[in-house]
Amino acid sequence: MDNYINTAVSLGFLKEIEIRSHDTQTKTFEVRRVLKSKFNNEKLEEIRTKMQ
Repeated sequence: MDNYINTAVSLGFLKEIEIRSHDTQTKTFEVRRVLKSKFNNEKLEEIRTKMQ
């Protein structure tokens, strides 16, 4: 899964954002507009659920 996420980051579809947390294993990403225009909120939620 990390490879897919890293590819999406390198292509500019995702942007890693820093959030201070006690859990250093959790990474948070901002979904860039290109993905938002391709997928509706329901599809993005489905993808997020599958990734967890």
